[in-house]
Amino acid sequence: MGNDKHNKYLGRFADNGFTLLEALLIMVIIGVLVAIIVPQVMQNLPRYRLKRATRDLISYMQNARLEAIKRNTNVRIIFNIAGDSYQARSSGPDPAWASGDEFDLFGAVNLADYGSGVAFGFGNAVNDWDSNALIGASHQTVLEYNNQGIAVATGSNFLENRDQTICYAVSTSLVGGKKLRFYNGMGGWSD
Repeated sequence: MGNDKHNKYLGRFADNGFTLLEALLIMVIIGVLVAIIVPQVMQNLPRYRLKRATRDLISYMQNARLEAIKRNTNVRIIFNIAGDSYQARSSGPDPAWASGDEFDLFGAVNLADYGSGVAFGFGNAVNDWDSNALIGASHQTVLEYNNQGIAVATGSNFLENRDQTICYAVSTSLVGGKKLRFYNGMGGWSD
């Protein structure tokens, strides 16, 4: 029965393929799905990139803190707010910063590399979570950890995307802990 063109399991001829109507119907269904999904992804892409940049900043801070402990030296993260970048430097064996033995620990991070206009900024927030006015000086420009991983000073850095409605704030405590806050674009901060 190998020559029998009728497949009793399918109830139709086995050597027939899809009809033109079936192929067109599949193409229409795929087109409709693409038309629905692509705009949603494109709309949410700036938010996803901003969230990724914020998570990477937290990881970078944690790695800098661990390097300070591991190398038994001071480590600074220098934030170039105007240039939308940051970089970690070690004080070297001598904890003094002007001794000439400083070196870069990790490569510089340029926020523009994330795309979608990710940059240092406050979004449309005018106050922080404690109702303090946000101005350019609200950004932390240097975060320094000593050889025990303790931050020399507390501070926050704010990241926004091209929409400039939402933003994330990464705050550092003296013991080196990080706190992430989200500004929803409508006047409220959440942890």
